[in-house]
Amino acid sequence: MMRKTATKNATTTRKKPSPRLARPGPIGGKRDENRKQRRAEFETAALELFLRQGIEGTTIDDIVERTGAAKGSFYRYYEDKRDIVLALLQPVKESLDEVFGNVAGSVEAARSPPELMETYQMLALSISGVIFSNQRLVLLYLQESRSPGVGAREPVVALADSMKKAALRLTLVAHEHKLLRDLDPRVTSLAVLGASEQLLFELFRDGTLGEPLKMAEALISMVLDGLRPD
Repeated sequence: MMRKTATKNATTTRKKPSPRLARPGPIGGKRDENRKQRRAEFETAALELFLRQGIEGTTIDDIVERTGAAKGSFYRYYEDKRDIVLALLQPVKESLDEVFGNVAGSVEAARSPPELMETYQMLALSISGVIFSNQRLVLLYLQESRSPGVGAREPVVALADSMKKAALRLTLVAHEHKLLRDLDPRVTSLAVLGASEQLLFELFRDGTLGEPLKMAEALISMVLDGLRPD
């Protein structure tokens, strides 16, 4: 009797799947397509508001009002405002992680400054493809990444930290092969990353810096000339 009671209690107290995580209908079905469309509407509205008034200055009520949906509908897809920021940035993070992962082997194989220059040009080209396919998301990142990484901003600052670590890893490898001057890699990697982000911000803000790829090549050339071993 006690065993049956315990089993019954375990059954009745087991948590049901969250409606937010449950997929409505089979993949590719009408309900699944409706779900994707609704998420796209929420994320488009959120991005527009975040760019206009900042992440902290935007409320879930603002997002819901812009889509014309019921507030309960928002919570079917997202736990909170941080969750929708995470959903917006996740594709960019995955693409950049893949780019840095692919280039790491080429940096490891470089044995001369010209080879390193070629590798960094390849990196710039690959990153440019990600950036210019996601300009508004990158602009959001640039606007918010230097703010405290708390609350809804946490995914943005986490992405910034990920980029810093990736840049440092590549710089350390180049130092190990004596392809860069004997300067602190933490300083040089942050300097290059900071300059790149500032250039991108200016480019997206007013577009007066000219051809993006030439801008990237100019930055790489300046960096490698300044960091080239004596």
